[in-house]
Amino acid sequence: MRSQYLIVGLLAVAMAGCASGGSQSPAGGSNRASPSPSAPTSTEPLVILGVRVHWDGAQCSYEGPMVIRAGTTTRFEYTFDEGLDAPLLVVAGARPGTTWEMVVEATQTYRASEVPPWAIVTGIATIQAGTSALYPVDSDIAGEAVGGYFVGCATAPISDGGTDVMYPAALLLISGP
Repeated sequence: MRSQYLIVGLLAVAMAGCASGGSQSPAGGSNRASPSPSAPTSTEPLVILGVRVHWDGAQCSYEGPMVIRAGTTTRFEYTFDEGLDAPLLVVAGARPGTTWEMVVEATQTYRASEVPPWAIVTGIATIQAGTSALYPVDSDIAGEAVGGYFVGCATAPISDGGTDVMYPAALLLISGP
């Protein structure tokens, strides 16, 4: 029997971590996603890679590099077509060996409120539509090796009046340190 966790609870934990590093803000604002990036040294400037995720009402799309260097702080900007109720943007660590085919299969098999076996539970962060968040892309999350990062849009669980669907956008790979 596969182990299933409700993303809703996990998202609440991830968002609680966000609250300590930043705050929710109105459209166009920013919040910091958990886990928090390590502070740069005084001789090491903070370089932020900007990527964009967009919801058009039927598809979640990603604009940015498909390979990101480990240790890069990434700003995920999440936009949506005007007049839509957009789902949450989900950024989740993926275990080494995770493929795009595995991601697509999981989005067809699992509800958005379930975590597939390749996802790293402690590496899940959510971002509200119309905002952006800083997220450290690294090769390790809480001592667990990361092979990449899943990026997708997730509707609310059925119990909350949503459709409980995950729309995949990208599987980002991690390059060396």
